Amino acid sequence: MTHSPRLAQRGVFTVITALAAVLLVVVLGFVVDGSRLMVVQGELQNATDACALSAAAELNGLPGASLRAAASGSRVASTLNKQNFQSTAAAVSPSDVRFSTSLNGFYFAASTASTNYRFVECTAMHTGWINLFMDWAGFGDSLPVATSRAGLQKTRKVCAPPLALVVRSATGPDFGFTAATTAAVVLANLRYADLVNTSLTGTATQYASLLASSGVCGVTTVAGTSVGVDGANTMATSLSTALKARYESDPTYGTGAGLSNRRLMAVPFVSASSTTSSTVLGWACLELGSGGSVTYRSDARRVASSLPSSNCVTVGVGGNAAEGPYAPTLAK
Repeated sequence: MTHSPRLAQRGVFTVITALAAVLLVVVLGFVVDGSRLMVVQGELQNATDACALSAAAELNGLPGASLRAAASGSRVASTLNKQNFQSTAAAVSPSDVRFSTSLNGFYFAASTASTNYRFVECTAMHTGWINLFMDWAGFGDSLPVATSRAGLQKTRKVCAPPLALVVRSATGPDFGFTAATTAAVVLANLRYADLVNTSLTGTATQYASLLASSGVCGVTTVAGTSVGVDGANTMATSLSTALKARYESDPTYGTGAGLSNRRLMAVPFVSASSTTSSTVLGWACLELGSGGSVTYRSDARRVASSLPSSNCVTVGVGGNAAEGPYAPTLAK
């Protein structure tokens, strides 16, 4: 008995169709696994980026800075970020946050031993089920891992309180001030300032409200910029009350001086003037104390051994012509 060519072709097409269907399922499985892997990888990267930026913001060179940074980075990454299609919290513990004095150097666990750390590295890994077909094919051992590094960089624009420090002399970078001098001397030179306009445009109440919050953002840090300033100090009473309120409203302050970045304020030095406009000469790092007292800590752009050594860390944007105080910036 002989089979017709058409019947033989039917059998071949059946085999080809079956093999093609299996191959299609495998390919679709790899596509699904790969897509899920990319989503989870992106979620982990978001978590470590947030962790690194938050931790770097605490690296102010003061005792316990890396311990505070590890706690802050872990909390931000785990509390505010999720993974696995936003179903579970991203797992970043304080031990996953490590520190170094150089971007590409060795990274160490947080400790009280060093206050020189200026770079942070955060790592997160997803250890739950990810792959089905990739596991079956032997490619499922590569779990998604994300790592982010951040450091402190000079800024060209910042968020700053609505304040300016009138210089005592023309010689920079400290302009007549020295660290830990009598608070009243610094306070007498402190003024409300409008840092985005060339003259005062607000009221004492409005500036007090800005001082109580995160200040004003988009402030240019380039020296020579003209800003509005209460040169005649007509708002001194309001400013004193607002400084005291800012101090008392900070529940996160530690037992040591200057532990909270909220009480460390980067403000511009301005030329001496009794008018409502003045020129930015540099940036000062101030510490807010009890009763609204203010002390001078250092030039907010100070560098020592190639590391930023100012205690003031703000929020800002780096880039070309950056010469302002330091802010956290993602490095890689």
